[in-house]
Amino acid sequence: MSIPAVPPAWPGLGHPLPETFTDTAVEAALSATTAVKTVQSERRVIRVSGADARSFLHGQFTADCRPLTPGAELLTAWCTPKGRVLFLPQVIATASGFLLLVPAVQADAFIRRLRMFVLRAAVEISDGGAEHGVLMVALPEPGAPPPALVECADGQVASSSDARRHWLIGPEATLEAVWNALAMPAVGANAARLLAIRAAQPELTAATAEQFLPQELDLDRGTGVSFEKGCYPGQEIVARVRYRGSVKRRLARLGATAEAPPVAGTRLLDAAGGNVGTVLIGALTQPGAVEILAVLDLDTAAVRVEGDDAEAVVLAR
Repeated sequence: MSIPAVPPAWPGLGHPLPETFTDTAVEAALSATTAVKTVQSERRVIRVSGADARSFLHGQFTADCRPLTPGAELLTAWCTPKGRVLFLPQVIATASGFLLLVPAVQADAFIRRLRMFVLRAAVEISDGGAEHGVLMVALPEPGAPPPALVECADGQVASSSDARRHWLIGPEATLEAVWNALAMPAVGANAARLLAIRAAQPELTAATAEQFLPQELDLDRGTGVSFEKGCYPGQEIVARVRYRGSVKRRLARLGATAEAPPVAGTRLLDAAGGNVGTVLIGALTQPGAVEILAVLDLDTAAVRVEGDDAEAVVLAR
């Protein structure tokens, strides 16, 4: 494995992130062993501000948003009345309100739905995607200090962290300067998806929206679901699953042989051809090998990706 000596050029927020800057295997290995930087070009920034912003978001999402302090973040769900997850926003608190990160393909629909519930609340919801983008630094170990972020970030950049990832959100000109100053290898879209898979961070598309309960996406294993908060869309169903039943499917990370990663919504089959799961995200680890984040039946051992005869291996649940 070799780390590129020349930093790759800033890809620009208006352009899709390259699949790789070097090659698949190098970037997959780098993302597991060293700090790397990537542009979150598939995500859109939505601003939520106003005197009632905190209470408004608290009443819409499955998580308890009230304790969030500037720089804190959580992944949560916006559900249909039937308790099925329609959107998976990443909520980031700032000094002036909140930033929501969602897949760009879902952003317009998400904004429209949120605005339907504002009513008379003092809340402003705006699309920040035209001016603002997102960089992410992924760390090899939980709690490791992200290199040079203090020197790079200024007042125009909002920042947020979890144990292994650090997000920087700001205008393009500032993010370009930050990108150039971060002395670490860059990885492309494939490695960014691989980072999400290994962090067990689910993502939804049009093909997978409204299919899963929050518990099936493991949101109840962290801060993504609160069972002590008040009402939100779908709350009765989500609570009933906890107190009167159990889920039969959970997130799983799979390894498989394939020339290309399966697309979101691809079915997972058991030995008899029965449907036992659904692909959420897929990424190459090297030519001919992929990793997959999926929702999978708990009692399933042998599984294969639809359209591929090779058996997939469950790497983690």
